[in-house]
Amino acid sequence: MRIWLFLLLFAFVSETAGAQKYMVIASKRKQFMYKAGDPIKFRLKTEKKYHRSTIKAVMDTALQFKNYRIGFNEIDKVDTRGKKSGAFNWHQIGFLLQVAGAGYILLDQFNKTVIQGNPWEFESDVWITGAAIFAGGTIIRAVDPKKIKIGLKYTIKYIEVPTGEQKGERSL
Repeated sequence: MRIWLFLLLFAFVSETAGAQKYMVIASKRKQFMYKAGDPIKFRLKTEKKYHRSTIKAVMDTALQFKNYRIGFNEIDKVDTRGKKSGAFNWHQIGFLLQVAGAGYILLDQFNKTVIQGNPWEFESDVWITGAAIFAGGTIIRAVDPKKIKIGLKYTIKYIEVPTGEQKGERSL
């Protein structure tokens, strides 16, 4: 009886063990990974408008959506807003710095006028510090591209990550 239970358990475990398939948009510094179930916004080489859809399956040369399939070589640009590249989401960090810079100025003014009851006055050290933090966030958001053009700098790769520690990679 135990052997049948073991064989049945082994059959279920071996069926579920498989590889996770990813489409990776990569450059020397960044990479964006998309898998089945991820939303993606992209533009085709033959069109000017962007398409937004959820990936149903990632294949070695194409993405499968609900009613159609798009080859990697047909994609011209990908909108990467909200997608992490590596460990950090630089666009979000830039936004948080903008909020922190403006919040620093507002909280300092609120503290001095409302809480302490002093009349409003312009304090250059507070405004310079807050403006520098805000400007740093603005620069980070401007430098971090939102829409990536596929071509020389960014390439699309298909990666299969097995449940073990091996990784197979195929570049297009």
